[in-house]
Amino acid sequence: MVFLVGTTDYSAHVIAGTYAVNNEPQFSKWEDTGHRKHRFKQRDKVVGSFDMFFRTLTEYETFKNSLDSNKLSANDAVNISVTVNNTSEQKAIEAFVDYDLVRDRDGAWNDYYKVFTVTIEER
Repeated sequence: MVFLVGTTDYSAHVIAGTYAVNNEPQFSKWEDTGHRKHRFKQRDKVVGSFDMFFRTLTEYETFKNSLDSNKLSANDAVNISVTVNNTSEQKAIEAFVDYDLVRDRDGAWNDYYKVFTVTIEER
């Protein structure tokens, strides 16, 4: 399993057992007057989610800066490369990357972010 943002590898920050990134065919669907369903494959699309964790705020800030510097100005998609589970291939895509952070403090009162879920959707 590989997760790259631009050329920077963040795979070591992905939590094992949470990586659910797959290729999903996208279809046009319709029902005719005889109530028979039809569908036509439009394209394949990589979608999924996985959990990440950064031990320090500095590690997270490096990740955030990498996302920002690889973001396309025209549509807010990010250049990433992922391993697609159901096709067993490494694929470079433009994807929308979303996540929510929860800040916490450790026993020494150092700030850090808890494990968070990243969702990706190919543009």
